[in-house]
Amino acid sequence: DIARRIAKSIYSALHSRESLMDKGIRFLKTFKTFRPVFKPSPETGFSFSLEATPSTIPEIDLVDRVLEELGDFIRKESVKAHIVFDEFQEITELKNSSLEGVLRKHIQEHQASYFFVGSRRRILLDIFNSKNRPFYQSAIMFPLGPLPHDEIVVFLVEGFNRGGKKCPKPVAEKISERVRQYPYYVQALAYHIFEISGRLIAGDDIESGFDNMLASEKYSYEAVVQGLTGAQIALLKTLAADPASKILSAEYMERHRLSVGGVQYARTKLEHLDLIEKYNNVWQVVDPVFSRWLEGYC
Repeated sequence: DIARRIAKSIYSALHSRESLMDKGIRFLKTFKTFRPVFKPSPETGFSFSLEATPSTIPEIDLVDRVLEELGDFIRKESVKAHIVFDEFQEITELKNSSLEGVLRKHIQEHQASYFFVGSRRRILLDIFNSKNRPFYQSAIMFPLGPLPHDEIVVFLVEGFNRGGKKCPKPVAEKISERVRQYPYYVQALAYHIFEISGRLIAGDDIESGFDNMLASEKYSYEAVVQGLTGAQIALLKTLAADPASKILSAEYMERHRLSVGGVQYARTKLEHLDLIEKYNNVWQVVDPVFSRWLEGYC
């Protein structure tokens, strides 16, 4: 599946301006591991897929060959390539332990830029910072913080305006602050506010929209909590209500009826799951809306 995704992305990106026939010919000349298959489609005229040739080749060899062919193409065509693996940490879910080594072998030889993007920061850090992993010290770490507040405000004002509604700048600022500049929730909250508001966005619309957003996210939050232990849920709820820098202090644990062992174990697990983080020297729940939901979770 990984090999096929890489091949299909190459095919789509590098040949986007060529005709259907030219795409097939050009791809076949360069990439021997997969061949494009076009079938009639009532919706688009043609549907496009890729088939391995031969289909019996071992899976890891497919990845190996596709990356080798990609390197050959970049070198022969002298193209400037930037290749992005989104949610890259998902490769750790695969049983084949040699995949990281195969990827690193080719990537370090390619005249291209590679970006490894993911939402599970702790797993990504393990991939690139563990000495016994193939990707050890092979990339520059670039943490993505909250979106710029001022740019969010402009984005919201213009977005509501395009929809025929007026959002005063102070209201847009409150929307941004309400979700701590979290990319997904900036748009989600704006959507729910748009649905319930009149022509002029008012401050009261923010809370109503926020409540509707909480209701829509409820089931995904419940799924997260169901996979946690009692001690982990207790620490999550505590940090949602009372973020703190010293969560192992006797005063903090006594106030929230926590134990040293329970906090230490829960903190390690929750940090690995990217549910909590230490930001500006304060332990807090990563997801601001999930944090608000936890405060009311029983």
